[in-house]
Amino acid sequence: MRDSASSSDQRSGAVVVFGSINADTSVFVEALPAPGETVHARRTLRNSGGKGANQACAAAFSGAETFMIGNVGDDTDGARSRAALREQGVDDTGVLVVGAPTGMALITVDLHEAENTIVVAAGANALMTEERAGAVAGAAVVVLQLEVPMNAVLAAARASTGRAILNAAPAAELPIALLEAVDVLVVNETELDVVSRPFVSGGTTAEKARAITGPPIVVVTLGAAGALIVQGDSEVAVPAPRVEPVDTTGAGDCFVGALAAHLVDGIDIEESVRRAVTAASRTTLFDGARGYLTESTAD
Repeated sequence: MRDSASSSDQRSGAVVVFGSINADTSVFVEALPAPGETVHARRTLRNSGGKGANQACAAAFSGAETFMIGNVGDDTDGARSRAALREQGVDDTGVLVVGAPTGMALITVDLHEAENTIVVAAGANALMTEERAGAVAGAAVVVLQLEVPMNAVLAAARASTGRAILNAAPAAELPIALLEAVDVLVVNETELDVVSRPFVSGGTTAEKARAITGPPIVVVTLGAAGALIVQGDSEVAVPAPRVEPVDTTGAGDCFVGALAAHLVDGIDIEESVRRAVTAASRTTLFDGARGYLTESTAD
């Protein structure tokens, strides 16, 4: 846990997300194309995204005061991305306009299986620097991902004076220094395999999570099966509600943002994960990473 001496800071009860902002283009197909295959899209969706921005919107939607630290380009996508953050109640004063296009993600969604493939072009996200890390100081919870440069992520984790959550996505082997600087590591099963590889060869999900040096809590998201919390010698399985998913894009981001919001409220890790699992399950009922934000339908 970090030193909390900065509790008087204006962000002492807030979530600060340090990370990526993208423009998403989703195409919905009958089946994901094989290499060399061309398929017809049944419909398309253009929306604001990026793992960091998605997580910020989810945190704000879950009731937390939320600040976004990131980069966009001097272009239409950048302006729309910032407007989308503000519309969801996210403070975007920490979002800078830089000399590169706004990042983009190209998403292909299988209409029948609700699975997807995603290709990301970093654009302005690649210009996030270590110097920006100081902006996270004073926050109750800092949320990090890996769609911005690793040195900037490490600097932000070290600058955190509250609880630091790292969503190790996209999957990558992580420096020990980063693992030791975070309080909660969130990974899916694929990411867990990659992150745990330097520490253990094979094993159960819990064994791989427990082998990772550094974070005192590892949360493994398991899709429709929910999540697993590994903390010291204990492990707690959190089941997910049964739903008929339409699009799983952004479900992991929704989980992380909701988790951060509930932790800020002082809710314990098990209950926070339970609520985050419910939020993530709900978002799969809508198209796009943030479709749930525009829906008034109750859980």
